Amino acid sequence: MDMLASEWKSQFPESNLDAFFLDQYFEQQYTSNKHFARIMGLFSAIALLIALLGLAALANFSAQKKLRDIAIRKIYGAERRHIIYLFAKEFLRTASIASAIAIPIAAIAMQQWLNGFAFRTSIGIWIYLLAIGCLVGISLATIILQSWKVIVQNPIENLKNP
Repeated sequence: MDMLASEWKSQFPESNLDAFFLDQYFEQQYTSNKHFARIMGLFSAIALLIALLGLAALANFSAQKKLRDIAIRKIYGAERRHIIYLFAKEFLRTASIASAIAIPIAAIAMQQWLNGFAFRTSIGIWIYLLAIGCLVGISLATIILQSWKVIVQNPIENLKNP
């Protein structure tokens, strides 16, 4: 660098050498994107935690509200999978409506964000299907866990308590 600066000074004595490394230039360009990714990752994790807690609370509330209904169904011989299906269909309907609203909005927002880069790329449909699959899987796991707590209880005790 010193040799380059001295040669520059000998050729152009009235101007200073303004040299930089290209990798540092590119790093500087994408630093804001790295910070944005970290912040979005943190807020996404917090939002996911809050959503899971809300889903668990809602499933628990729904199960507690239907204690007598479940007890009567168990006494009449309903299978556990039918009782779980009773809970799951309500939540899966809500999740499918939420997905139908969120996926187009997310696709448009991501496409707008990706248009700001020099090299264009697109997001495949499999990313959105993976997100829906994760949503359904996490929802089902939470619902099954909450409904299982109610299913294994003694139905006679649930009918006795008001």
